[in-house]
Parts: sequence; structure tokens; C-alpha cells
Amino acid sequence: MESSFFAGKKALIIGGTSGLGRECASMLLKAGAKIIITGRNLPGEGDEQEKPAVQPGFIRCDFEKEGIQALEKGSLNKAIKDADILLVAYGPFIRKKLEDTKAGDWARLAMLDYAMPGLAISIALPGMLARGGGSILLFGGTRSESILPRSLTAAYHGAKTGLSVIVRSVAKNYAAKGIRCNAILPGSVSSSPPQNAPANVAGLSVSSDDVAQAAIYLLANPAMNGVLLNVDRGWQP
Repeated sequence: MESSFFAGKKALIIGGTSGLGRECASMLLKAGAKIIITGRNLPGEGDEQEKPAVQPGFIRCDFEKEGIQALEKGSLNKAIKDADILLVAYGPFIRKKLEDTKAGDWARLAMLDYAMPGLAISIALPGMLARGGGSILLFGGTRSESILPRSLTAAYHGAKTGLSVIVRSVAKNYAAKGIRCNAILPGSVSSSPPQNAPANVAGLSVSSDDVAQAAIYLLANPAMNGVLLNVDRGWQP
């Protein structure tokens, strides 16, 4: 079912040149989707990772410099409007105590982790409505489906928890139009726990492949809508 769902569909992956976005892009290519990815650098530029046999389309974009207004311009704006599948994998992470979190930190996280995915959806929806459907996937933070106290990531998780409202709002308002929106809430994606992480994170990391497999499932399955999926081996913050 997954391969037939993706065959020939136009997929835009914002932040698809590295990390989880790159892994998702690779799987979508193999499933037959027509991929466009965004990033600061060309795929494989400056790294030694093996390049896929089929290269995706690429739009160079640096949100840190250009701001979210880049979504409203040129080839990126057109790619969003044309997308049958929209996946937003980009989003900065900041780990600081609240008393150390500065104005720039708050503005950056609010703009790039919350407003940017929201604007991308706003731009994509008219085209999806006209074509009779679409599938959207966002990436939240670890266990960001609930309002939880955070010691070092309150600013980051505040923005990521807000994405849950966007996901559920799209699902509620556009399900009858064939448009679905889900989010993956990944845990620690590495072979070792992140710096300064609680001891109980050790041994509970997930791989990028684990997360990408979950992404493919949520994008393709017509029953999955408004889902906030924890992919974290059951780790609790």
C-alpha cells in the first residue's frame, strides 16, 4: 500500500538534506515519490555520506538568514503549492535554563519551530484542496503532545507543543477534504544519549531509520489523521 500511495506524488521536504529529513527523503524516493528537498547546502555537499542513486530536486534555503518569508517567494513557494506531500523536518533546538534564554532565542524558536511549519501549511492547503487531498507531516519534540515542565528546553518544547494544536486543527477542519496532518515526536535519535540528558535516556535512543519508517507509515495510511506519534521506546522526560 505504501509504495502505491507514493508513486508519482510530489513531495516537498523542508529540511531534507540532513538528519531525519534526509532519511525520510531517501525512503520516499525509493517508494516512487517525486522529491524536492530544501536546505542550506546541496545534498552530499561537504559530507561523505553515500548519495542516493536517484537525486531529488533541491531548493537552497537558509531560514536563519532569510526568515520564514522565504516560504512566500520563488521556487520554494511554488513547490509548497504543488506538493501532494509536505514534510517539515527543519527546526532548531536550544537547551538552556530559562534565566539564560535570551530574546533572540525566544524569537528564533517561535519563528522557526512554530510559525514556519504553520505558514508552510497555510501555503500548501489551497493547492491540496484544489487537488482533492494531501498528506502533511511535522516533527514535534519528545513527548510534546502534553504540557510538561521542562528544566532546560522550555522554550523549545513550548514551540513544539504548539505544533500539536496545528496538527489537530488541520485534521479536524480538512479531513472531509482528503487532507491529513500528523506529527512524529521523536526521542533521542542517536547511539548515545544527548549531552546533559537524564540517566534514564541511556539505552532508549532510536535510530533515524526508526523515525523515517514511522514517517512513511503516517504519510501513507489513510486512517492516520491528527496523530501525535511518540517514537522514543517509551522514554518519559
